[in-house]
Amino acid sequence: EADSLFSAGTPDEDTLFATTPFLQAVVKEAMRLYPSVPVLMRHARHDFDIAGHHVRRGQQIMVATCVSQLSDDYFPNPTTFDPHRFIGPDRMDVPSGALAPFGRGHHLCMGKRIAEVLIPLTVARVVHQKEFGLVDTAYRLKNRFSYGVELAADLQLVAGSSRIA
Repeated sequence: EADSLFSAGTPDEDTLFATTPFLQAVVKEAMRLYPSVPVLMRHARHDFDIAGHHVRRGQQIMVATCVSQLSDDYFPNPTTFDPHRFIGPDRMDVPSGALAPFGRGHHLCMGKRIAEVLIPLTVARVVHQKEFGLVDTAYRLKNRFSYGVELAADLQLVAGSSRIA
């Protein structure tokens, strides 16, 4: 998809979305597992009770938007990276609100729309320009979940020569 995307020069946004369905599914699945906004911090506007707990006005509340994204109630085998959840004949019908990698509601990430363009465009450009390989061809990705540099600290890639003349 990346090679096709750049075959006629630099693509526009419409071309990006129309010609890269698998790339879009890969990015969506990556954002499901590793959202940019896994937790929102808020303050209660008024007193209320929830699940047997009393929350007072002004009390800080942590809303973990990523909980549903890792729940097998919404995503079978939730810790498995599977882009096919979002593409093809077996594509899931994700319930509204179950996937919120950029947060939800009035405080939705302002950069959501630009990120939805820049993330796949950047991945496509890198994949289009370079050859990649594993240092250890027997390497298997671990089911280890964290954020930041630790994410795949034991994964070593070799970025080879340029694919473009």
